[in-house]
Amino acid sequence: MHNLFAKLGSKCAFSVISIHIMNKLKLDSVDQINGEILPRFLERIGKGYNTEVQYHNAMHAADVLQMAYLILTQGEFRKFGALTDLDTLSVVVASVCHDYGHDGLNNAYHVNAITERAIRYSDVAVQENYHVSESFAIINDTKYNFLTEYSRDDFKVFRKRMIGIILATDMARHVTDLS
Repeated sequence: MHNLFAKLGSKCAFSVISIHIMNKLKLDSVDQINGEILPRFLERIGKGYNTEVQYHNAMHAADVLQMAYLILTQGEFRKFGALTDLDTLSVVVASVCHDYGHDGLNNAYHVNAITERAIRYSDVAVQENYHVSESFAIINDTKYNFLTEYSRDDFKVFRKRMIGIILATDMARHVTDLS
């Protein structure tokens, strides 16, 4: 029974916190975001997290989103206009997608085992490249594309920010990025 609750709690927490935080950040009032498609996108992303993976699952994504929210609000980035709605949306969506489809293995495993993922991403940030690539494959599907009202230039900015954020989660780059 405990395992059932863990699986249900993970799925519920992901969806509930994602929508709640977007509302708290007032992203629900941004005209360019398709409010009918966004919940469908979030549900699809939530389903892409493997409940059998002990750490990189939907509960972890919800936790990362909550921390991003705290940084955005407690750091007062939005209060002083340092971040636009598009920047904020990029942070939120990158947070929920940052480990999408994680298989529970690390980059070193993929590189050493010469897996399909390692080959596809030339041994560079294998998991992170996979997460961002798969996330954009979903966004590019019209059923899940909640960004249809954004201009091509704004979409490019969103994409660039989201790629940068997700690739920055590669701990092999962490020290270099911080310095």
